[in-house]
Amino acid sequence: MTHTSWHKRLGAHDRALFDFAASRHWPAAEAVLPRLSRSANHGVLWFATAAAMNATRSPRARRAALRGVTSLALASLTVNTVAKRSVRRARPLLDAVPLVRQLKRYPITTSFPSGHAASAAAFVTGVALESRAWGAAVAPLGISVAASRVYTGVHYPGDVLAGAALGVGAAFAVRGLLPGRAPHVPSGRPHADAPALPEGQDLVVVANRASATALATAALVRDALPLAEVVECEPDELSTALEKAAGRCRALGVCGGDGTVGVAATVAARAGVPLAVFPGGTVNRFASGLGIEEVQDTCRALAAGEAARVDPGRCGPGPGGADAGSVAGPASGSSPARDGEASVKQGELALGEGSETLTVYRPPVGA
Repeated sequence: MTHTSWHKRLGAHDRALFDFAASRHWPAAEAVLPRLSRSANHGVLWFATAAAMNATRSPRARRAALRGVTSLALASLTVNTVAKRSVRRARPLLDAVPLVRQLKRYPITTSFPSGHAASAAAFVTGVALESRAWGAAVAPLGISVAASRVYTGVHYPGDVLAGAALGVGAAFAVRGLLPGRAPHVPSGRPHADAPALPEGQDLVVVANRASATALATAALVRDALPLAEVVECEPDELSTALEKAAGRCRALGVCGGDGTVGVAATVAARAGVPLAVFPGGTVNRFASGLGIEEVQDTCRALAAGEAARVDPGRCGPGPGGADAGSVAGPASGSSPARDGEASVKQGELALGEGSETLTVYRPPVGA
């Protein structure tokens, strides 16, 4: 069969699918899909979605939003400068499309491929490559936008599929040019048994009231772990508040940066309770070395009862340590904390030689 005959057959099947979609009744779609299709013009819908993700103040969400927008930009550029000029396919006839579905402003550009589908697929794929959870959250929106282009009669199904494929390709191209963070693998860190505390049951979390970031993190903890007790205290009451919390909990939580974590680690080691770290300071290198970037990372660790053991000596998550977040003995030129005191310097948690072993929650491998 010749190339021309294949092309004609594919075109005929594409038109038949379009006519089938136009003749079908889509329940509740009339009030949603045309508006959704218009909102995606010029990427407005996706820029708004990225802004909402950025407003969550989650590092992972912000990276996912940036990757999604960058992927969208590449896909849109490719569609408008190369693809549409290479294949000048006419838009579908609207005879079979009910008037209530049709857009008020019919596009004047060529039909193949769908720019809206390309942008939607690029944004969703870009987000998913950075965060599977956020990708799953925005995927229904992307699918709806792509479907709306056939529903409103401005594209054939083949246009949408081609645009979506181009968008996915653009997202992977961006990942090749700008690789994301490598998955955190807590190798070399001894596993420790810790109680699973779904929804924060029997967990007491202490936050420093003087830190706006810590208080914001504490608010997220309250939402994510409704059964946890969250205590806010003044800076000079931090040690006392932590000691009181350690006496009535199965796990001690702390919202803060490396300095606050050092104080909490001392209390948790002495009390013999595991420590849950919620990054909420200016410097959160130790939490990052554990694979914890946001509240949900610690929540997953608590739900799974996944933890690591920190022996007296050093736990160095920084790049200068043995392995990111791995347990190691004292390094040359450094001195661990003494007299049972813990401290965090340059992302390394140091437990004094006289202290007890500390158990710290960290996300499951591959989470």
